[in-house]
Amino acid sequence: MRDEFLPLRIEVRPDPARERVVLAPRGEVDVETAAPVRLELAELRAAGWRHVVFDTRQVTFFDSTALRVLLEERRAAQAPGRSFSLIDGSPSVARALEISGLSPWFSRVPE
Repeated sequence: MRDEFLPLRIEVRPDPARERVVLAPRGEVDVETAAPVRLELAELRAAGWRHVVFDTRQVTFFDSTALRVLLEERRAAQAPGRSFSLIDGSPSVARALEISGLSPWFSRVPE
Protein backbone atom coordinates (compact mmCIF):
# COMPACT_ATOMS: atom_id res chain seq x y z
CA MET A 1 0.00 0.00 0.00
CA ARG A 2 1.25 3.47 -0.81
CA ASP A 3 2.08 5.63 2.17
CA GLU A 4 0.84 8.87 0.73
CA PHE A 5 -2.27 9.57 -1.33
CA LEU A 6 -2.37 12.72 -3.39
CA PRO A 7 -5.47 13.39 -5.48
CA LEU A 8 -4.71 13.76 -9.16
CA ARG A 9 -4.59 17.27 -10.54
CA ILE A 10 -3.84 18.03 -14.15
CA GLU A 11 -2.24 21.28 -15.21
CA VAL A 12 -2.19 22.26 -18.88
CA ARG A 13 0.48 24.76 -19.91
CA PRO A 14 0.10 25.97 -23.49
CA ASP A 15 3.04 27.58 -25.22
CA PRO A 16 2.11 31.20 -26.08
CA ALA A 17 3.31 30.66 -29.65
CA ARG A 18 1.25 27.44 -29.87
CA GLU A 19 4.38 25.44 -30.60
CA ARG A 20 3.58 22.88 -27.92
CA VAL A 21 1.42 22.18 -24.91
CA VAL A 22 2.58 20.63 -21.66
CA LEU A 23 0.32 18.30 -19.69
CA ALA A 24 1.51 18.09 -16.09
CA PRO A 25 -0.32 15.64 -13.83
CA ARG A 26 0.27 15.98 -10.10
CA GLY A 27 -0.27 12.98 -7.89
CA GLU A 28 -0.99 9.36 -8.72
CA VAL A 29 -1.67 8.20 -12.26
CA ASP A 30 -3.09 4.69 -12.04
CA VAL A 31 -6.09 2.54 -12.89
CA GLU A 32 -8.37 4.88 -10.93
CA THR A 33 -7.07 8.17 -12.34
CA ALA A 34 -5.78 7.38 -15.83
CA ALA A 35 -9.11 8.18 -17.53
CA PRO A 36 -8.93 11.95 -16.91
CA VAL A 37 -5.35 11.99 -18.24
CA ARG A 38 -6.43 10.07 -21.36
CA LEU A 39 -9.37 12.44 -21.85
CA GLU A 40 -7.22 15.55 -21.47
CA LEU A 41 -4.72 14.23 -24.01
CA ALA A 42 -7.53 13.48 -26.48
CA GLU A 43 -8.99 16.96 -25.98
CA LEU A 44 -5.60 18.55 -26.64
CA ARG A 45 -5.28 16.63 -29.91
CA ALA A 46 -8.85 17.54 -30.88
CA ALA A 47 -8.07 21.19 -30.16
CA GLY A 48 -5.29 21.06 -32.74
CA TRP A 49 -2.20 20.75 -30.54
CA ARG A 50 0.37 18.88 -32.61
CA HIS A 51 3.24 18.74 -30.11
CA VAL A 52 2.30 17.42 -26.68
CA VAL A 53 4.71 17.11 -23.76
CA PHE A 54 3.93 15.00 -20.70
CA ASP A 55 5.66 16.46 -17.63
CA THR A 56 6.33 13.65 -15.14
CA ARG A 57 7.97 15.70 -12.40
CA GLN A 58 4.98 15.81 -10.06
CA VAL A 59 3.78 12.23 -10.60
CA THR A 60 4.02 10.28 -7.34
CA PHE A 61 2.78 6.88 -8.53
CA PHE A 62 2.53 5.39 -12.02
CA ASP A 63 1.11 1.97 -12.89
CA SER A 64 0.61 -0.18 -16.01
CA THR A 65 -2.67 1.56 -16.84
CA ALA A 66 -0.79 4.87 -16.94
CA LEU A 67 1.85 3.26 -19.18
CA ARG A 68 -0.91 2.28 -21.57
CA VAL A 69 -2.06 5.92 -21.73
CA LEU A 70 1.47 6.97 -22.70
CA LEU A 71 1.64 4.24 -25.34
CA GLU A 72 -1.70 5.31 -26.81
CA GLU A 73 -0.53 8.90 -27.01
CA ARG A 74 2.77 7.84 -28.55
CA ARG A 75 0.84 5.95 -31.23
CA ALA A 76 -1.40 8.97 -31.92
CA ALA A 77 1.69 11.17 -32.22
CA GLN A 78 3.10 9.05 -35.03
CA ALA A 79 0.83 10.91 -37.45
CA PRO A 80 2.72 13.35 -39.69
CA GLY A 81 3.52 16.65 -38.00
CA ARG A 82 2.79 15.39 -34.48
CA SER A 83 5.02 14.57 -31.54
CA PHE A 84 4.74 13.32 -27.98
CA SER A 85 7.60 13.75 -25.51
CA LEU A 86 8.29 13.42 -21.81
CA ILE A 87 9.90 15.68 -19.25
CA ASP A 88 11.75 13.37 -16.87
CA GLY A 89 11.74 13.84 -13.14
CA SER A 90 9.45 11.29 -11.53
CA PRO A 91 11.17 8.24 -10.04
CA SER A 92 7.84 6.35 -10.29
CA VAL A 93 7.50 7.00 -14.02
CA ALA A 94 11.18 6.27 -14.67
CA ARG A 95 10.90 2.95 -12.82
CA ALA A 96 7.72 1.91 -14.68
CA LEU A 97 9.30 2.76 -18.04
CA GLU A 98 12.52 0.96 -17.17
CA ILE A 99 10.87 -2.21 -15.81
CA SER A 100 8.57 -2.42 -18.82
CA GLY A 101 11.43 -1.88 -21.28
CA LEU A 102 9.56 1.10 -22.76
CA SER A 103 11.95 3.85 -21.72
CA PRO A 104 13.70 4.07 -25.12
CA TRP A 105 10.33 4.38 -26.89
CA PHE A 106 9.81 7.94 -25.64
CA SER A 107 11.71 11.06 -26.56
CA ARG A 108 12.64 13.47 -23.78
CA VAL A 109 12.67 17.24 -23.78
CA PRO A 110 13.99 19.72 -21.23
CA GLU A 111 11.50 21.81 -19.32
